[in-house]
Amino acid sequence: MPIVIGTVVIVVGTTLLSLGGKRLGFRLGQLALPLLSAVCFGVVTVLRKLGLSDTSAVVGSAINVTTALVAYTAFLLASGRPEIMVCRGRSLAYFAVAGLAENVGVFMNVVALSMGRVSVVTPLYGTAPIFVLVLAPFFLRDVERLTTRVVMGTLLIVFGVYLITALSGR
Repeated sequence: MPIVIGTVVIVVGTTLLSLGGKRLGFRLGQLALPLLSAVCFGVVTVLRKLGLSDTSAVVGSAINVTTALVAYTAFLLASGRPEIMVCRGRSLAYFAVAGLAENVGVFMNVVALSMGRVSVVTPLYGTAPIFVLVLAPFFLRDVERLTTRVVMGTLLIVFGVYLITALSGR
C-alpha cells in the first residue's frame, strides 16, 4: 500500500510541477524522457548496491565515471558532429563546477550505499530537489521563479519517494 500511495503522491507532485501558465497540462510524449530518466536513476541505485558486494566504494565510483566517459565518447563519435558538444567561457566554468559537484555527490552516494541499506540511502539521496528549492532563488533568480506550486510539487515528490522506500518494508 505505501508503494501505491507514494506513487500517487509523486504523480500529483509531478503534475503540479508540469502545470504552468495559461496552458494547463502536458502532452503524453513530453513525459517520455523524464520518465525514462527516472527509471534509469531508479535502476542505477540497485545496480550500484549489487556492484558494491564485490568491490569498494572507490573502485565502484571509478568504474562508474569510466563508464560514463566511454558512453559520452561513444555518443560523441556516433553523432558524427562533435561540434555540437562544444562549450566555452562561462558556460564551460558552470558545467565544470557542476560536473565536479555531481561526481562528488555520486561518490558520496556510492560510499553511503556501501555502508548502509539501499532503502535508507535512496530516500535521503532523493531529497536533492529540496536543496534545489533552497539554492534556486540565490543562483537562478533571473531564470526561474519559485512559486507555491513548484514548492508543493517538489515536496510532494520527495514525500512520495519517502513513502515508497521507507514504508514499503524493503
